[in-house]
Amino acid sequence: MEIEKTFIEINKNLDTEVNTKIVNEFSAYLFEINSNFTIELIRNNNELNKKLTREIVKINSHDVGYASKIQKILLMINNITIRFDNIEEAYYNDFENILSEFTSIKTSIKTL
Repeated sequence: MEIEKTFIEINKNLDTEVNTKIVNEFSAYLFEINSNFTIELIRNNNELNKKLTREIVKINSHDVGYASKIQKILLMINNITIRFDNIEEAYYNDFENILSEFTSIKTSIKTL
């Protein structure tokens, strides 16, 4: 009976010790996996941030280029408008000169 009690006690202690070791090793393994996962996640996040930042810089530089091109186009339109106004004014002035000539001719005819 005493041997059986001792055997049961040893078995209990052994079970407890084995279970404790298993739990400790499992916890350590989970901690290692979690640490590695966290490190990998941070690395991937940093890589993604770098890529996104590069893309944003590219997009912004394109925006600046487009704005510059639009300004050039608007300047060309403004120059064309000014030239058109000058041409229109020149034709108007020529019409005034022609009208003046006709008036002069008309006056000369009346005088004759």
